[in-house]
Amino acid sequence: MNINVLKVQILMGKRGMTINQLAEKCQLSRQTISNVTAKKSCNPITAYKIAVALSVDVEDIVSE
Repeated sequence: MNINVLKVQILMGKRGMTINQLAEKCQLSRQTISNVTAKKSCNPITAYKIAVALSVDVEDIVSE
């Protein structure tokens, strides 16, 4: 599953979140978040955790 990195970064910016803060809120490692934002694919559970941490639906951050 591919994440729209630009959307994630915009949502992080709107919420004033750093990668470290997002990782903590997702209960994922900073490295995992870095990998996802480096345009690597992630599994659906990771995408879901990121979406929940950003208070959006998964569909809002998934690339088509």
